[in-house]
Amino acid sequence: MGFNQQKERRAQGIVLVTLKEIYKGRTKASSMGREELLKKHAGEIKYFKKGNSLKDTTLLVKKGISSIQRVKKAWES
Repeated sequence: MGFNQQKERRAQGIVLVTLKEIYKGRTKASSMGREELLKKHAGEIKYFKKGNSLKDTTLLVKKGISSIQRVKKAWES
């Protein structure tokens, strides 16, 4: 079965369960706002203020680089 065929079958399945109101997708406003994100990740911000790099911060807090990048971007904006 090719990739395109799998993609079509998946889309058809989503349409069917959406019609049956089983699948609703991601709810609106399911992501955190800037303030909530900064409050949740106050520990990482502490390391940014000390001047640590992204790599060093990921090692210190034992979280993924993508999470740390997201926090730093929110903090800088």
